[in-house]
Amino acid sequence: MSFRLWLGPEALNLPLAESGANPVIVLLLFMVRCLVPLALMLGLSFLLRKFGLIREPAPPPAAPSPGGEERQPGPTQGGY
Repeated sequence: MSFRLWLGPEALNLPLAESGANPVIVLLLFMVRCLVPLALMLGLSFLLRKFGLIREPAPPPAAPSPGGEERQPGPTQGGY
C-alpha cells in the first residue's frame, strides 16, 4: 500500500478491511482526540476549585420593591 493511496480521493471508497485501519488503533486515536482533552479540562477545573482560585458566585441580593409596595403590572403585563 503506497502513501499516495491515503491522499487520493479513491481512499474514501475503500472498504474498512482493505484500508488497513486497525480497529484498536482507531479506538486509541478516538481516545487521544476526545477523551484526553476532556480529562485534562475536568482535572484542571477540579484543581482550580480545590486551590480556591474558582469559587461559586454569590447569589444576587433580593431588591425590595420601591416604596415597600407591590408593583402594579404595566399595560403590556396585564394592567390597564
